Amino acid sequence: MQMADIMVQEGWKEAGYEYVCIDDCWLAHERDSQDRLQPDPTRFPSGIKKLADYWLHLEVSLEEIAVPIAQRRLMDVKLGELPNWAATRDFTPNGILSAVRRGHDRFYNKYINVKRGGIGGVAMLLTGYVVLSYIWEYDHIKHDRWRKYH
Repeated sequence: MQMADIMVQEGWKEAGYEYVCIDDCWLAHERDSQDRLQPDPTRFPSGIKKLADYWLHLEVSLEEIAVPIAQRRLMDVKLGELPNWAATRDFTPNGILSAVRRGHDRFYNKYINVKRGGIGGVAMLLTGYVVLSYIWEYDHIKHDRWRKYH
C-alpha cells in the first residue's frame, strides 16, 4: 500500500505509470487446501484482493501464476512432475511433427525474425549448416585421411 501511495503523491500515476508489479516474493511457501498458490500471510495479511482494491485503478501484475502441467514447457517442469508432464505429451508422428514445428517457430521468431534486424540469426543458421554438412560428409573425409597430398 505504501508504494501505491508514493506513486500517487509523487505524480507517477499522472505521468502514465499504471502498473505495480509484485514480483516473485508474494507467495507463501505452501499451497492452500485446493493446491492453489496463496499470498504470504506475513507480507499480505489482508490478502492481495484487498491490496488491489486499495490501489483503485492500478493493475496488479503477478509474476508466478499457476499454469496447468500440460501447458508448461519442459524447462518449467520440476523433476518430480516430469512423469506426469510426459504423460500429457502427444508422441504420435503428427504430435512430434507439430512439436518440432513449434520449436522452429520459436527459434525463428527469436533469432531470425527480430524487429531490429541484424545478422545474428543468419550467422547462427550458417554455422549450424557448416557443422551439419561436415558431420554428414565425415565418412568420406575419414576415408581420405590416410592419403598424403604433399
